Parts: sequence; structure tokens; C-alpha cells
Amino acid sequence: PENEGHSDYEYGKILDASYRQHLKRHFLLSLYRILGIEYIYFLNVFDRRHRNYPVSYFLNPQGTDSDKAVLLFPKQELTSEGLVAFKVSIANDYIKVDGKDLDKKVFKERLAYVEDNLVPLLKLEPVEYKAKVEELAEKADSPHCFVAKMLDFYNQAMDARCGITPSTGIIAHYDATCSGYQLMSIFGHDADLAEMTNVIMP
Repeated sequence: PENEGHSDYEYGKILDASYRQHLKRHFLLSLYRILGIEYIYFLNVFDRRHRNYPVSYFLNPQGTDSDKAVLLFPKQELTSEGLVAFKVSIANDYIKVDGKDLDKKVFKERLAYVEDNLVPLLKLEPVEYKAKVEELAEKADSPHCFVAKMLDFYNQAMDARCGITPSTGIIAHYDATCSGYQLMSIFGHDADLAEMTNVIMP
């Protein structure tokens, strides 16, 4: 975490808490590997507002960036629709573009950014690609998820070049864009507003 105006003492406590969280997560993952556990399940509950939340500590599909980045679904063949969702998810993890969060732009703009700026990187050699991804991750809103998806993106491209159907287990995260207007577009059957707030694709 960045020292955002904290005193040295306060910042030290933040770093200490972050490090302890990392150690606990690392311990759990190591334990799963030692025991041969490949699949984990999350109990989900609804709160009084009917919002759904997983009951979990340290590893959580709705948790912090580093919590989410280590989780995968079992791999499945990547469809054309799945690839679009994957690219949108990469954009969601990224930075401000033209002063606006990329995850607040319409899908068309997010996809255009990925196609114009990130897809060309797939032509790089593995070592160069990894270095470039790590450099870009320093500006990402969700650096861990961004790196995980970009590395998987490269593996998909390598499979396609070898004639293997690409597959992935990466979880595609979506961020609600003006959720009130999203609901309004649904109740009002307003296709233009639905597209502007990412309820439907262009």
C-alpha cells in the first residue's frame, strides 16, 4: 500500500497488517497444495438487503485484489463471447484513461483500449511480455488481478498459435456502472441507457 499522508507509525501498522494478511493467505494455499486440495467452495449468504456475500477469510471472490487474483474456476474452453468478457475484465482492472476510470467507460471503449494497447503485446517474447505486464501493473487499479489475467491471456494466444483451443479458468470481474441507472434502463426497457451503463453489449 502507498503512504497516503500517514505518519511513519500509522504506515508501519498498515504494512504490518498487509504482510500478516499475505502470510495467512500463503499458508492456506501451501496447505491446500500439501493436502492435494484442488477445489475449494465458498458458503454464500444473503443479508437483509438481499445482497449475496461469501463467508470467507483471506481468500474471497469478493475480497481484495490479492484475494481474488489467486482464485480460478476449473478450466473451460474459451468461447468468442467468453473472450469478450475476458477482455472487458482486463480493462476493469486497469487504469484511468483520459482522466476517466476505464471500468466506467462503455464496453465498446474498454474493448477498443484492450485491442489497441494490450493485444499487440502478445507478439512479444515471453520474458519481454512479462516485464511489460509488470510495468503496466504498477499503474493498475487491481494489479494482482491484472497480472493474472494478462499472463493467462498470453497462454491463450500461445495455445491458439499451436492449434490448441484456448481455455481459461480466470474469473471475469465486473464493476457496476451507475447501478441506479442500470436498474432504470431495465425497468424502463431503455436499450440506449442499458448500453451506456453496460447492462447490454453494443
